[in-house]
Amino acid sequence: MVSLFKKVFPELVHEAESLLIRRIAYDLDGNPEYIGQANPGALDTDDAWFVRRIAYEGGNPVSILFAEGSTKFNKRWDLRGSYDYR
Repeated sequence: MVSLFKKVFPELVHEAESLLIRRIAYDLDGNPEYIGQANPGALDTDDAWFVRRIAYEGGNPVSILFAEGSTKFNKRWDLRGSYDYR
């Protein structure tokens, strides 16, 4: 569900998202597997990351899953492989 704020002010949401730092980790086939976002200055070891994993079937991306099912900025980038994604 899209928030009312995002509906009314999509340019502000886009601007806020563009201010975040991003990390991308790749699988052995060179496909992006993990995507992380955090505020500038966050260390990979800080509990300050929003982490997602891209799931593939037959080499095709089929879903984007959230670390521990959370959309909060409370995960660690360096622990991305240890989370349950749903």
